[in-house]
Amino acid sequence: MYLEIKSFFSNKIIRLILIASIILSVFMGYYILESGDKLESTINHIRQNIVTFKKNYDDKVTSIEMYTPKKYRYLKDEYIKSMDWLIEVEESRVDLLLDGYRKNENELRKLWIYLNLYYMSLRADYESGYGYSTQVFKDEIENYLDLSELPFDLYALEDLYNVSWSNVNNKESEEDIDLLHIAYEEERKTLEREFFLLKNNLREVDFINLSPWTYLFYTYSFISTKVQLFVPLLIMLSTYMLIYSRKEKSLDLIKLKAEKKSKIYTHYLKIILSLSLIILLVPDLLAIIFMGIKNGFYGLKNPIEIYKEGLKSLQPYQNIGIIANIRGLGLISATGFFSSSDPIGFLGLENIEFYKFLLLSFIPSLLKLIFFISLGVSIGLLIKNNTISLLVSSLITLFTVLSASLNGLKTPYNIFSLDSGWNITLGHTNFSWLGSVLGLSLGIIIVIFVSLLVLNKKELD
Repeated sequence: MYLEIKSFFSNKIIRLILIASIILSVFMGYYILESGDKLESTINHIRQNIVTFKKNYDDKVTSIEMYTPKKYRYLKDEYIKSMDWLIEVEESRVDLLLDGYRKNENELRKLWIYLNLYYMSLRADYESGYGYSTQVFKDEIENYLDLSELPFDLYALEDLYNVSWSNVNNKESEEDIDLLHIAYEEERKTLEREFFLLKNNLREVDFINLSPWTYLFYTYSFISTKVQLFVPLLIMLSTYMLIYSRKEKSLDLIKLKAEKKSKIYTHYLKIILSLSLIILLVPDLLAIIFMGIKNGFYGLKNPIEIYKEGLKSLQPYQNIGIIANIRGLGLISATGFFSSSDPIGFLGLENIEFYKFLLLSFIPSLLKLIFFISLGVSIGLLIKNNTISLLVSSLITLFTVLSASLNGLKTPYNIFSLDSGWNITLGHTNFSWLGSVLGLSLGIIIVIFVSLLVLNKKELD
């Protein structure tokens, strides 16, 4: 087996594909290094918020004066102080981001925690079960924060619900109040993650870090080149390897050694699967080792949010196909929009440890690889004419690429449209995790069964 794999790598086309895989990995590492710290879209979004805050400042002051009784002037004054603080904090975030996220990560995360506490306090609806942030995270605030750093009284903002917001909320529609509750839940989930990391002394790993897991996130979740283009090429590559074996007469040798034709099939399935794993994973492993040695392998115990129901259900969670949020290394898809046009993230996700997530995501990834390779091997063995077999394989490869790219082909019945194992495990793709595992397993069984059935009834050339 080793000698056969070695002989395949003597082929120029296979070496070229390996080089292309290495180039993709090098490019991804370079992309993370160079552009991961330049958050222009985030900076522009914050700047737009600052403009909006300043524009609406006077109206908010008027509103709070209108709905707050005079005897609670202290609460009104604290709210006005908080609005001034909000503008200052957002301006500070812009300055820190311009100076470099990685350089100012700790300060930015601290401001982010305070901002979420602030908004959660404003959206508290105690009577409906949406408690004050200082109560929900009482222990965490006492252990990890110093609220005296704030130039306003956070507890006073929560008291505003009783004397002001209750009057305002009575004039809001049920839909608006529901949106406030959704925003509250998003902030609560964000704070739960932040405090979990602090409590367990874990360093955050996200799309900005130089972690090896950030590399995997970009390669198999955020940027789709390798998943949607490179992996489907393995169908055609598998067929080409069978053609190459015929040309080099190694197929004749295997036929002489094999007692059954099924052994010929499984032999090439194992050889080409091994070769494909080398082409795909060796460059990734080298990138992971390099980035890990340089920056550390921390983050394997960090939480990542997935749709746990998808592990035992055939249905993924419903969404509109737009990314609403990224928490850590998990993409969260939108289920709708706030009145501000910001997307609403799905709230039904649950945390698991990152290393468990990697193991779960590897299963559909491996099954997808076996499915593609079994197709290519079947075509190469069953179609005698080399030109026709390569043409058929090319058409299936093209259909796979289009299925992964065009929304019209991304149906729950088209296993060629499957996303990466990473995104499938997160739960927002057209197949749930269980659906993809069952679908791919069934596809592999059908391809191998039909191939062996036909193979046993014909002579191999």
